[in-house]
Amino acid sequence: NSLFLWGCDGGGVPAEYSGEEQAIYAVGLAKAKPGIFNEVIKDLLVLATPCEIVLLGVCLDAKSKEVALQPLPLYTIPSDNVCMSCITSTPTGRIFCGGRDGHLYEISYTKGAGWREKRCTKVCVTGGIGLLVPSVFKLWPSDPAKVAIAQIVVDAKRHIMYTRAKDSCLTVYDLGADGKQPPRRVAEFRQPTTASRNKEVNQIVHIAVVSPSESASLHLVAVCNNGRRMYFSTSSTNYSSMYRGTTTVQRPSGLSLCVSRAPPSQPSGAQPGAIGYQTLVPPQRPLQVDKAYYSDGLLLLSDIRERDPNANLVLASRDLMHTHELSHQRGLRESAGFLPITGRVLAVSEHVRAPPPCIASELSAQHAAPQRRLLVVTSEGVVELAKARPVDVLAQLLEGGVKEHLEAFFKCYGKEEAAAMCLILATSGAACAETARQVYEDPCLVGQPWVDDELTRPGQARGENVAPYDNNYAYAVRVREVHFSGAHEGVVLYAARLLRPVWDLPLAAAAKKPPGAAASAPAPLVCRLKASDLEKLEKQVMALQQFLAKRPKGDAARWGNLGGGPLQSVAPGPAAGLQMQIRELHKTRRVEYYYVQEARSFEALRRLLLLAAEALLLLATMAKRGFTACTARLDAAAAARLSQIKFRELLASGEGHATARTLVDCLMAHATADAPGCSEELAESLRAGCASFFGEEKRVFYEASKYLALAKQQFHTDQSAALGNAQQALSLFSKWAGHASQAAPAAQAADLTALAELRAGMRDRMRSSRLMDGPNFVKDLEGVYRTLWRRHCDQKRPASGGKRATTMSPAAARLEEKSAGREGGRLSLTRERSEEKEGAG
Repeated sequence: NSLFLWGCDGGGVPAEYSGEEQAIYAVGLAKAKPGIFNEVIKDLLVLATPCEIVLLGVCLDAKSKEVALQPLPLYTIPSDNVCMSCITSTPTGRIFCGGRDGHLYEISYTKGAGWREKRCTKVCVTGGIGLLVPSVFKLWPSDPAKVAIAQIVVDAKRHIMYTRAKDSCLTVYDLGADGKQPPRRVAEFRQPTTASRNKEVNQIVHIAVVSPSESASLHLVAVCNNGRRMYFSTSSTNYSSMYRGTTTVQRPSGLSLCVSRAPPSQPSGAQPGAIGYQTLVPPQRPLQVDKAYYSDGLLLLSDIRERDPNANLVLASRDLMHTHELSHQRGLRESAGFLPITGRVLAVSEHVRAPPPCIASELSAQHAAPQRRLLVVTSEGVVELAKARPVDVLAQLLEGGVKEHLEAFFKCYGKEEAAAMCLILATSGAACAETARQVYEDPCLVGQPWVDDELTRPGQARGENVAPYDNNYAYAVRVREVHFSGAHEGVVLYAARLLRPVWDLPLAAAAKKPPGAAASAPAPLVCRLKASDLEKLEKQVMALQQFLAKRPKGDAARWGNLGGGPLQSVAPGPAAGLQMQIRELHKTRRVEYYYVQEARSFEALRRLLLLAAEALLLLATMAKRGFTACTARLDAAAAARLSQIKFRELLASGEGHATARTLVDCLMAHATADAPGCSEELAESLRAGCASFFGEEKRVFYEASKYLALAKQQFHTDQSAALGNAQQALSLFSKWAGHASQAAPAAQAADLTALAELRAGMRDRMRSSRLMDGPNFVKDLEGVYRTLWRRHCDQKRPASGGKRATTMSPAAARLEEKSAGREGGRLSLTRERSEEKEGAG
């Protein structure tokens, strides 16, 4: 009757809950419905005892990661003498329980309007009139050991629920197109079992949902106790026509067995020079599976033996190796690993991980998806397992340093895939980054560019005979098929996988208008990706670009020893004729030409990656500062164009480059709107990270705009500082005007709203200026009059008396100088006129 909770990382002291007197039969975790409980309660823990069903609030501290359980006395209901064997929930918060009586129950809870109203109820979904008949009148009572529901799984994508009984009976329920309708029973499937040595064979021990990303036609997988897997479909459409038919989502109409797969193979021993995989042979003895787990192509089985307290774990997944001799069986091959553990397995679960990316293959997503980790609860403790990705296997081989193992790895996965994995390790800062770079540059592993010796036409299979002339006497065009090295194909593959999630994605999406917005106003725009995702992708793309930039450059001889390549033949001997020597010379020149072409392709790809990294940095900066607020200054036409343009158009079209520069202007205008001083750091970061969209001229312009805005703010408080800032802005504008367009100043001049605000406050600013300060002006004028009068009095006084000291204000002194100048001018003019009269006389 006690419950223990602890972190998956093993840290901290386990929290114990012992608030129940009865034994706990089943436990389930459900998402709390919004608006019913306190805000700190995000999840609910459902406990089932023989007497009642209890709901507990789960409170998680974000800082300390400690879990606390809060009792909810009003959300406890009696079990009505029904023992629950399993509990599950949907993403929307619906709770379903499977009873030992073979019925399915749903737990509903509401906020409640009064104390009389029930806040929590239990509804039997599969009951009917049989529930009203007392058990004493039933002639053939059901055996709880067989009809009890052992497992409930919910397909959150298709809104379908499946149940598994202990007698291997599978039932399908439809939850409606929106997943909010009452469960409707659709179909049932019973697995026939056979008795062997007092044990049932082919008994289903686990069921799991097949996600739509894994298969569009298969919906459910069932694992038997002998390791055999059965794949089911809930659609009535013919299985063979699902691959070429429509892709519309259909509601379940049945449950049909489509594919049955044999148990995973067992290892016979490691090969010499193996790279972590083993030779697989049919099992020497049948598997005895008591627990299983399946999710997204990963299968874990617990194999037990009689009189053995320990178990063996069997981990199977799709084989991703590119062996040419079995290339036609790649879709059906799987690799298996075996691990003995101490104790018996009680439960298996997987660490909560992010949703799988848009790329379904593990090879295509291993640069972004972390390792999948499983938690296995045994009778002796908790075991954590990590599934090694192919790039993890390569990292181990690089640390080992055995060249034969590396050659086997490149042979199994192919030069392109292996080179792409080397790039993942070399650009991620791993411990073996330098070794991965050396392996990537090794022509013995990644190969060299080469060309087919046979002349072929475009679209013609290699080795096919072609007539030298067509029927119309025209020459048949023949070309040589060129193949670049594995290093080139690997970097192209890795770059394509990095940019694939955003390549065809529109930059923005229109959101709902706020209440009260005008009908003609454009809808606000939101970024389709999170700022954290954009920053992570930008770092990966920039790291790959920097790796390519650091690669040594030179002539064709730098690309490797041409004499050891597949294109360079051995020098002809003395008996070779002149024609053989000319042919070898032409082949050598072709080899050098193909090396040069590959080098040019590397450089073009590096420039594309640099441009992509700059665009990602720009979008990430806007997302962090508020994408909606930054794009609010766009007009309706620009907003509509921004919501339609895609990321690839932002890189490879003139309209995209113009859109990027517009986004820069919107970002800087938003940054300088409230705090002009904060734009300098932003401008410097954009100039360093987005040089293609934010050049030196834009930095000068926005710096000048910053000084001009500061001068505007300081005009009323400190006129001298405002004058200095205005002069600095004028100096910067003069530097910027020589090599910048007039689009930005014209846009500011065309801002009618800003001009109207400037004109509206012009008279108020004039009234508050010193020009209209009458009392102070009269006071200064009186001081000037007083100074003039004292000077006049000093001139009338005798010389022995000396001059009288006067004190004048600066304004009075300036006015005195001006008046003195005017007075002196009049005296000189009068003297000149008198001299002219005397000369005339």
